[in-house]
Formats: sequence, C-alpha cells, structure tokens
Amino acid sequence: MPSKGPAVRDTIARLPAACAASLGIRVSVAAIAILGASIGSASAQDWPTRPIRLVVGASAGGGTDISARLIAQPLAEILGQAVVVENRAGAAGTTAAEAVAKSPKDGYTAYMMSNAHAISAVMYKALRYDPINDFQMVSMVATAGLVLVAAPDFPARDLAGVLGPIPENSISAAPASVRPSILPAS
Repeated sequence: MPSKGPAVRDTIARLPAACAASLGIRVSVAAIAILGASIGSASAQDWPTRPIRLVVGASAGGGTDISARLIAQPLAEILGQAVVVENRAGAAGTTAAEAVAKSPKDGYTAYMMSNAHAISAVMYKALRYDPINDFQMVSMVATAGLVLVAAPDFPARDLAGVLGPIPENSISAAPASVRPSILPAS
C-alpha cells in the first residue's frame, strides 16, 4: 500500500492530545485513515484541495448515516475542507457501493460501509462491482449489536428453537432485511 504522504501525517499530528480519546476525534482519525488509504504519495502532498464525499448507502437518519455525520463535521474542521455526507439509498447499499467502487481512487470519495455490504455478495446474484476487491477496509469506525426478538408468546426461547423447525436448505425463513429498530422503553 502506498505511503499516506505528509498531508495525512500532518493532519493526524495536529490532533490535540487532550481530545484524542474523545469519540469524535477517534472517529475522525479513522476517517482520515479511510480517506488517506486511496491517496498515492505523490498526490497526498496537496490533499485535500476540494470537498470530500462520504457516501452512505442508506437514507438519512439511520445508524450508518448518523455515524457518517458524526465523522464529517470534526473531519472537515481538521482538514479545512468540507466533508459532504451523500445518502444514496437503494438496493441495500449496493447503489452507493457501486458509485464509490467506480469513482476515481483519489481520496475524495469514501464509503461508509455497513453490515449490509458484507452480505451483498450472497444476497445478489450479480453485482456490478467486487464487494471485496474494489474496496480497502482501513478501520472500523463504529459497531452495533444485532438483536433477535419475538413476541412473548412465541414458542422458541433461543436461536436453536427458532432455527430448529426450518427445513435444511430452505430459504423461506430468510429475513427480508436487516434494519435497526428503536423501541420505547417500558
């Protein structure tokens, strides 16, 4: 992998030591690494000279979008360039992933990847990009837990109880989507 160049190293070095442990700065450092990963050492000297696109494969307001917006503002302040969050919802994030995969590898377009990206290769028969080789994962920005819930009177009490009655090689019980839900506290 090519050197990140002095521009990215200088940006990271300018982070205030007192703020380095905060979530916003930690996430910004991860974003700098993500953006810097696609910059060759020659072009890194002047980077960034224009706004940076941070593409999200979901509509505004979801977890991935919120994470991207938490990164964008402090990153823009550190870099001295706007970081524009661009929501490209559709096809479980594959619309956004394709746009980023086909964009120039110049450090001005980044993809805020979600767990949907990891399963796209098995969910779709034909993608117009390679979900592994067209991307360079540099850093995990955030994590989120997934929870399986059911009505209180549902007969299964654990995952084995849910999966037990499903015939082998059956896709009839496959989930339609993975999505976060916000429930009111009881």
